[in-house]
Parts: sequence; structure tokens; C-alpha cells
Amino acid sequence: KKGKKKGGAAADPGKAKRAAAAAAAADKAELQARMDAALAEAEALLQRTIAEAEAKHAATVQAFETAAREAAAAAASTLASTIAAYDKQLEELAANHKAEMTTAATAHQAELSAREAKHAEVLAT
Repeated sequence: KKGKKKGGAAADPGKAKRAAAAAAAADKAELQARMDAALAEAEALLQRTIAEAEAKHAATVQAFETAAREAAAAAASTLASTIAAYDKQLEELAANHKAEMTTAATAHQAELSAREAKHAEVLAT
């Protein structure tokens, strides 16, 4: 008998090459699918991380804005209290000054009246 032996890949070198190429293609496809899945997972993780960072940033900004508003309100309140206290002091000083001036004017008027009376007495004699 002349011809090829039947018996699989060893009997047919082309068949062995095709089988190896098919296995390599399957391995490549599996590797590509794994890489695509890993890339998608990494992308999802990145998006979650970005979203969390943005949320934390927004919360931090909100907290700082709230603290700044509270500090400004406290400062305004303190300033208003200080101004009110100074206004009260000025009113008290003005009232005291007016009382002192009234007392001094009354004393001066009494002294003038006494002098006038003395003059009138001197003139009468």
C-alpha cells in the first residue's frame, strides 16, 4: 500500500499546525477577554474613586463654607455688641458731662448772683 497512514495529527502535519493555530487563537481571545474585563473593572474602580473624591471634596467645601459663615456671624455679633457697649459708654459720658456742666453753671450762676447782691449792697450804702 502506498499512501498516508491514518492516525491523527502525527499523520497530518497541516492538521497539527491548524490545531495549534486554533488553540493559540482561543488563548489570544481568552487573554483579550480577560484584559477587557480587567480594563472595565479598573475603569469602574477609577470612576467610583473619582465620585467618592468629588463627594468628599464637596462635603469639605460645604463644611468650610458653613464654618466661614458661622465665624462671620459670630464676628458680626461680637462687633455689634462691642459697638453697642461703646455707644452706651458714650451716652453715659455725655450724660455725666452734661450733669457736670449743669452743676458748674449753677455754681457759677450762684456766684454771679452773690456778686450782684454784694454790688447792690455796696451801691446801697
